[in-house]
Amino acid sequence: MVGLIAGCGDDHKDAARVTTAAGEPLSKTAYENSFKAVFARFEANPVVGPPANATPQQQGEALERALQRTRAAAAALARLDPPAEIRHAHEQFVEALRELAGQGEKAVAALKAGDEARAQRLAVSLFGILLVRRAKADVAVDDD
Repeated sequence: MVGLIAGCGDDHKDAARVTTAAGEPLSKTAYENSFKAVFARFEANPVVGPPANATPQQQGEALERALQRTRAAAAALARLDPPAEIRHAHEQFVEALRELAGQGEKAVAALKAGDEARAQRLAVSLFGILLVRRAKADVAVDDD
């Protein structure tokens, strides 16, 4: 039986990895179920966005809450021990979530300072970073 350990908070580096009872990586089915369970838990408790006509500071606070949840999802996913054939893709996905949260902090700071224009530029630049990261992953060589 596979147990899903998906904390909704800080990134606990010492948290146990989710593996099979024998300590082996998860099967494809168990991994898919565990992966989906992480996101189902977050979807069941959506982040409340800023109110209509929110100030930049309120927008920054809402974005900060979303980034905290992004980090928590990355931490929960990092604890999964995926099958060997998808381990690299899994690690890239977790790293992309962490990068998204880290880069998003710059937009939070801009919003809290009342600089909506800078926050918007940062958001566009962040989207570009994610597209480039995705493009690099798409051109990976499969040398089976």
